[in-house]
Amino acid sequence: MLVENLRGGEGKTRMTKSQDDKIAFKVLTFLGEMYEQLAAFHRYLSWENAGTLPPVRKVQSDVVCRNYMSGLTVAIWLEAELGDDASLAWWLDVIRQEEGWLLDGRIYSDGQDGQDTIFEIPPLVVEDFHTVQQKAPVMLEELFKAGKQVLTKKLASIAS
Repeated sequence: MLVENLRGGEGKTRMTKSQDDKIAFKVLTFLGEMYEQLAAFHRYLSWENAGTLPPVRKVQSDVVCRNYMSGLTVAIWLEAELGDDASLAWWLDVIRQEEGWLLDGRIYSDGQDGQDTIFEIPPLVVEDFHTVQQKAPVMLEELFKAGKQVLTKKLASIAS
C-alpha cells in the first residue's frame, strides 16, 4: 500500500520504501495541490463573490496531464463565461522539454473579435521538477491576481 495513513495523527503520511512510490507520491501531491489552488479560484468566481461582482455565467476548470507526441504537458486551466459571448481563460502549462520544464502562463480573452492574450507571464524554463513544484503555484497565483483586475473591468463593461 502506497499510503498507509493519509494525514494520520500528526499530519504525517507513511510511505513504502520504494523510490518509485516516493516519486509518484510527490508528483500526485503536486497535481493535487494545483487542483486545490485552481478549485479555490473557481469557488471565488462561482459563489464566494456573490453580490460583490456581477455574476459569472459559468466556470469550468481542470488539471490535465497529457502525453503528446511532442512530450508531456500538464495543463492547469480555468474558463469563465462572462456573457455577451465573452469569456476569460487562465492557463498555466507545464511542459517537459529537452532543456528542462517550461512553465507558460497566460490569460486569454475570447469574444466576438476572436481570442487575445491579455496577460502573460514571461515563460520560465527550470531544470528540475522540484523547482516546478516551487514556481508553478506562485505563477498560478500571479495569473489569478492579474485576472481579478481584468475580470472586474470586463464584468463592469458587460453589466453597463
